[in-house]
Amino acid sequence: MADYETINLEDWATGLFRTLFYLSAPYLLWLAFVGIFNPTNVVAHSGFVSSTIALVLTAVASLSPSDASGLPYEVFYYWPLALLLLILIPGITTVYERKRKQLSAADTSSGSEL
Repeated sequence: MADYETINLEDWATGLFRTLFYLSAPYLLWLAFVGIFNPTNVVAHSGFVSSTIALVLTAVASLSPSDASGLPYEVFYYWPLALLLLILIPGITTVYERKRKQLSAADTSSGSEL
């Protein structure tokens, strides 16, 4: 019979905490941003969606053939990719939302002249 190493509760809890912190850090960063700057609802949700996109892309990358060393290098891309997407997607959403409001305001003002 094979000998298995037992895992004590402290090691298990430490590994769980590290994993949860690693995966939830972009969400917590965006949550702090939303709490401090109070963006619109659409922009706030776009940040959470961008964190999810980064997580899914990292998970998909882990399905690809690994490096010859066997190390999971794709996990090193998660935080930089999440940060990049947290800047791009809410930024694009903010610009789009402002343009849409300007266009609807212009349509409203031009409609009152008729």
